[in-house]
Amino acid sequence: MKALSGRERLLRVFRQQLTDRMPFWLWGVDPMFRSDRSPSWEPLYELVETYELDIMRWWYPKKNLGRFHSPALHLQALMKPEFFNSLVEETRKESNKGDVWEYETIIKIPGCDLSQVYYQPKDGSPGYEKTYFIKDVEDFINRGSLIRLI
Repeated sequence: MKALSGRERLLRVFRQQLTDRMPFWLWGVDPMFRSDRSPSWEPLYELVETYELDIMRWWYPKKNLGRFHSPALHLQALMKPEFFNSLVEETRKESNKGDVWEYETIIKIPGCDLSQVYYQPKDGSPGYEKTYFIKDVEDFINRGSLIRLI
């Protein structure tokens, strides 16, 4: 079975179908954004990395947060304004679903552009990524300029 996205895995669980692995989230445990919690959390970060557990990012349980869910907004918070303005583009348009905004975020890096499409319901409920910046391992490898940046 091919590797499933978190969304595909969860849908298969609801449908009582086979999955590629156990769907598991440790809320608040994200190796990319380690908190200043006590050292007792370190084993949890290691578990998430070792078993490649699903990570929930960019979600908040309240509605009507507007653009809070937008990936570009998170990038903007991490980058200096002059870099953000020259490297990141975001466009918003109506999706074919009608009640959902479609945000396309493009990050311009040397040698290639990374693009992502994010669906954000107009009622403020949590959205989801339609397409990812990096689709899979092969996509990453085929973008040689990304490897040189690391």
